Amino acid sequence: MKALLKNNRGMTLVELMVSMTIFAIIISAVLLTIQYMSIARINTAHRMSLTQELYFFQEQLFTAIKDGGTIDFEEYWNRKVFSEETGSGHYTKKSGFGNYGRGGDGGTSFGALPYLCRSGSGTPIMSTGGCLTVGLNDSGQNQSGTYQRFGQYALQFIDHNYNRDNDMGDEDGTGGIQHDEDDRNLWDGPLVYTGGVAELYLINPDTKVRTAFRWVVRQDPDAPKNIGDCQVIDGTNNNKGLILSGSCLGNVQMLRMHGKDFGWNHDGSGTGAYDGVTDTWVCDPKWQCPETVTAGNSNKWTIATGDDVQWVNLFPSTINVKNLRFELYPQKDPYLAVAAPDAAQGSDEISPFIHPYLRITVDLGFSHAERRALKTINPSLSSTTTISLDDFR
Repeated sequence: MKALLKNNRGMTLVELMVSMTIFAIIISAVLLTIQYMSIARINTAHRMSLTQELYFFQEQLFTAIKDGGTIDFEEYWNRKVFSEETGSGHYTKKSGFGNYGRGGDGGTSFGALPYLCRSGSGTPIMSTGGCLTVGLNDSGQNQSGTYQRFGQYALQFIDHNYNRDNDMGDEDGTGGIQHDEDDRNLWDGPLVYTGGVAELYLINPDTKVRTAFRWVVRQDPDAPKNIGDCQVIDGTNNNKGLILSGSCLGNVQMLRMHGKDFGWNHDGSGTGAYDGVTDTWVCDPKWQCPETVTAGNSNKWTIATGDDVQWVNLFPSTINVKNLRFELYPQKDPYLAVAAPDAAQGSDEISPFIHPYLRITVDLGFSHAERRALKTINPSLSSTTTISLDDFR
């Protein structure tokens, strides 16, 4: 009887130990589950925070784009002719935004006035490619790689020696080639881009306001030293940039300009001043543009040159814009190219008569400083949106 009692006591002790072990396992599992739920909740909160930042950015950017108007074909022509070299997410060389001509230096020397297109005596013949070559313009110089004045793109559609005779466009013998009988509007002209673009240029012809956007990538000052410097490789199709290292910090920048009629020297006197034609683009008064190149007879306006200091950031430093891509359609001004052939069925070409629209792709994440504060992996979000642009006509 005593042996049986001892055996029963031993079984009770084993059962107690097993029960305690099972209880400990259950408690550990519950604690781990709570911990995982807490981590998941934190990650979800972080993702929601990034989503809110993305929506806020989209709202601000899309509003600015819709206010910006339609495609600025003049600036895209200027950009195409001058330089499409890219780096750090955007075009490397400042374009001057139509304030400069051939020989300008991007500073206080504004260069030549707009040139005119014309066919030669028999040959060469003006076509839809523009008149950059020596034989097709009245400047006697090759215009490739030079600044293009505002309004120069529209001039690519007009042949001032359409009959191709030996007067080279001076049909009435007045010494000029404009406004005589051999002038013809060809109603077709050159494309200003193909595929993606590295910067977005918009214009509102009614208010004479231009708005530009660009992606800029720089070294994140809070990035760990062991991951190296920021490196960016830009694809051959303009804005197909790819950040190669994790030490980069991207942002979206904006520049707004107003059109003035101060003349080709932008000082309110001389050729073109107050003739009713916009020839000068100045920084919006709210922009912190450096007053190194001024305009107007009172010198109170600052010329928009495209210097880095003239652009302002749209995103806070906590957000990393990993990629920003702009794709614009159509590729030539449909109101100037009314005689251009439409894209044939099955063709890879884009019809010039479609309503202007923009496709934006943006990839977002957190900066290194924000990631350390969040104490979690870097979440990211991608968005692709199509926006119909107003044409104001």
